[in-house]
Amino acid sequence: MNNKVRRAAGVTTIILGVLTAYALNTLLGLNAAYDPASAFIVVPLIVIAVVFVKANRQTNWQQVCVALGVPIGVLGAVVGFHGMTLFLSNVQAVYLASAIGFLTILYGGLISAIGYFASAPETAPRPRLTPLQSTALSTILIGLLAWMYDSSSGIDSAMSLPAFLLIITCIVGAFYLRKEISGKVAAEASIFGAMLTLVLGIIFWYDSDGKSTAAINMMMCGLAYGVTLYMLMYFLSLARQADDFVDVGRANWHWLEISAFLIFMFYAPETMRESLGNQLDAAKSEKEAVLLEKKLQDYEQRITDLEQQLSSVSAQR
Repeated sequence: MNNKVRRAAGVTTIILGVLTAYALNTLLGLNAAYDPASAFIVVPLIVIAVVFVKANRQTNWQQVCVALGVPIGVLGAVVGFHGMTLFLSNVQAVYLASAIGFLTILYGGLISAIGYFASAPETAPRPRLTPLQSTALSTILIGLLAWMYDSSSGIDSAMSLPAFLLIITCIVGAFYLRKEISGKVAAEASIFGAMLTLVLGIIFWYDSDGKSTAAINMMMCGLAYGVTLYMLMYFLSLARQADDFVDVGRANWHWLEISAFLIFMFYAPETMRESLGNQLDAAKSEKEAVLLEKKLQDYEQRITDLEQQLSSVSAQR
């Protein structure tokens, strides 16, 4: 694409983006699509990683966005849903909390998409980090995870021994089966371990008739541990100058599939059919309540009339 066509496409994209934002704001309102806490979870870590890559005179910042956008968005959503599950009982509050949880996935997905479509040629070198930069990003990630848990449900809810042991077992087992100890194998095993803890947690939760808090902690912490370890392994691979790492695009799809499985198996949103059915039931119940109230008023009036008649008879005697 020549520069003139590229500039025209850029200007057209900006115009269409402004028109889309105007239409959304007019019909739905943009307040629902903006949440400072969700943006704080997703944006700073990726910006710092890009700055570090740029400081190393690396131009392939796009891969950093692709690799980190979806995982950090999924991490924020998982921690938010965990807190919602433990502490929210009001149905309306659940709807609001769910919308905020989805925003982190939206923000992360947009950043990954921008990085993907702006990607340099496949022959471009991978971005690199120094060991100090990798350590700094890892520390920021762990601190961000602790802050999210402390804000949503408390640090104690971030502890699940079964989830931790299961994730570690998957990683060590993968090392043994692959006959290789590397960040790539650990990252792949963390994805599988997160999926395994989620499925087992749902099984135990259903087996307890939905009463087991330990099962909830297991599935949520397993997902949080898995996606955190995945990002830590990515930072490590960039610091070790390793050219082999998992296909971050494919890994993003896996993280989205796992989070979608969690949402639709555990938080199953109300369908349109169920919503309309509930509205009809509510209207029917309201109509029945009105009829019952009228009957009660009639009975009260009859009782009053009878009392007056009895009083009149007694007075005549």
